[in-house]
Amino acid sequence: MINYPYSPAELKIIIDIANKNKIPITFYYNHGNPQVNIHSRQNFKKMFSFSHLGVNSYVPFSTEKYIDCFTELSKLLKPFMLEFQEVSANA
Repeated sequence: MINYPYSPAELKIIIDIANKNKIPITFYYNHGNPQVNIHSRQNFKKMFSFSHLGVNSYVPFSTEKYIDCFTELSKLLKPFMLEFQEVSANA
């Protein structure tokens, strides 16, 4: 079992947001850095990941589909950002 730096309550928030908004996510352990990956709804390509160490975007900036990818990524991230903002405001 992977020891995530997130508490069970924090992991539940992440999973609940993904389930409620039908956002495909996976959990991945990368060289000691457990991260949450957010995937495209259209083709399941990894678009974004976050962990306690930071964030990574996998949106291909050099392609003609950049605007479409970035638009989808923005829609996928919005529920997370709103929930995290609300949780931190109530802390």
